[in-house]
Amino acid sequence: MISIPRAWPLVLAVVSISLACPAAEEDDATATANDSGSNDATATADETAADDSAVLGCAANIEYDTTDGATESVMQTWGAACTTDQECKDLIGDPDAVCDFMAVVYELPGGYCSKPCVLPPGASSVVADAADCNPDGGVACIGVSGQFERCAIICTDDMQCSRPGYECRQMPLIAMAGDPSLCLMPECCQGSCASE
Repeated sequence: MISIPRAWPLVLAVVSISLACPAAEEDDATATANDSGSNDATATADETAADDSAVLGCAANIEYDTTDGATESVMQTWGAACTTDQECKDLIGDPDAVCDFMAVVYELPGGYCSKPCVLPPGASSVVADAADCNPDGGVACIGVSGQFERCAIICTDDMQCSRPGYECRQMPLIAMAGDPSLCLMPECCQGSCASE
């Protein structure tokens, strides 16, 4: 008789643990389901951010300089994102407009609406208000004569380059002292932005 009362607490402990386990397993399953749901939401947000990064590559990490306070975008038509020439023809309103993905050795992330132009012999790498870009002015012909000549709008502040992955800068490799800046890809896009 003395041994029964001593064993009784042990029996109660085993029964309590047995009864508690299904509830604990259910709580664990619910917690796991909830965790996987929140992880799915986080993964979706991360995948969306990764999608931008996949397109922009190293260009997604540009540090912008807004020294002169100009903020009106200059990339709504010239320099707009594109996937086909037709998008640019419709947007710019010119049958010669093109969607460029490369500027010589530099990738243009997300495409870049422009149009071929012709730099006059002996001209610098930028001719402002080029008539073959826009007879009304306001659009420059940029590039290297006979190699890569395209129309673009001059900028003075990174904030005017409203597209992610672009900054207001002089043309790499060919810019001369005093040349104006344009909304272009960062230096790391040489070869491919996404490979960085």
